[in-house]
Amino acid sequence: MKRVTKKRQVVTPTVKKVVKTIEPKKDYTLSVIIPCYNLEKWIEPCLDSLLEQTNLMKINREVIFICDSCTDRTREIIEEKTKDNSAWDYIIKETSVHCPGGARNVGLDIAKGKYIWFIDGDDWLTDPRAVDILVDCMLKDDMDIVEFKIKSKANPDGVFGSGTVWRAMLSRRIIGNERFNDRQNGEDNDFSWNIWHKEGRKYGKVALAPYFYNYPREGSQSDIAYHTVKK
Repeated sequence: MKRVTKKRQVVTPTVKKVVKTIEPKKDYTLSVIIPCYNLEKWIEPCLDSLLEQTNLMKINREVIFICDSCTDRTREIIEEKTKDNSAWDYIIKETSVHCPGGARNVGLDIAKGKYIWFIDGDDWLTDPRAVDILVDCMLKDDMDIVEFKIKSKANPDGVFGSGTVWRAMLSRRIIGNERFNDRQNGEDNDFSWNIWHKEGRKYGKVALAPYFYNYPREGSQSDIAYHTVKK
């Protein structure tokens, strides 16, 4: 009787090719930069007004919070308010530069937007269409500066201001390498002067009052030094 030898079958394992998905880099239209120093009592109105902003233009936009030597619950409040909200991309950056201008410079260095809007964390926006309206003005006429009216307790209907950096939306192009000094108060005066007087700037105004300047208030950076001692 012949022995039948079975041929051994060789099975070649299937190798799956793993393709790593790389997320495309976002092109941001707008970066909002907010310096924060111990604002746990004041940051919520600012946050609420940002979260309420419409995005009819469907742009990519980011908010950059610069927590400068905060010793209170400022960061925790920001994280709580933004964790379930996708209206913006949120960045929280901690630093110890000890001045509002320096904090804004940190924000500028990481901002990715074509346009920049500086907002103080104890102020807030009064119109949910503010971002849409201002970005539309910037894009439509390729503007460098679009200035608007500022509301306050003294001027509830809004007036055009001077000197302050948050009175306008700015283009990254006009900012260029310009940066803030490290003065404790009035640090935006020099920055604003240099930006507003750059040659070839494209400048305009809108009859809109979307920003509330919360002054005077107890503990305001405009009333006292940003930090008692700069270390």
